[in-house]
Amino acid sequence: MQLEFHQLDRRWEHLRVREPHRQRRLLASLAESGQQTPIVVVAAGPPDRYLVIDGHKRVAALEQLGGTRWKPRSGR
Repeated sequence: MQLEFHQLDRRWEHLRVREPHRQRRLLASLAESGQQTPIVVVAAGPPDRYLVIDGHKRVAALEQLGGTRWKPRSGR
């Protein structure tokens, strides 16, 4: 299963600590190897909407790289 950006509810992203040097390393790793670790999501009400529980930084980095799809792991 893969999710598209418009399906993700990232309402808690602003609570994450920002460390630019770590984000740059993550960005480089994703550019080189792609997404290896799935993000964790739960159903978020409307059909085909998912709340991101873990993986906000991966989503942001993949978005910077022009990605449109993410591999999730459901945290039902």
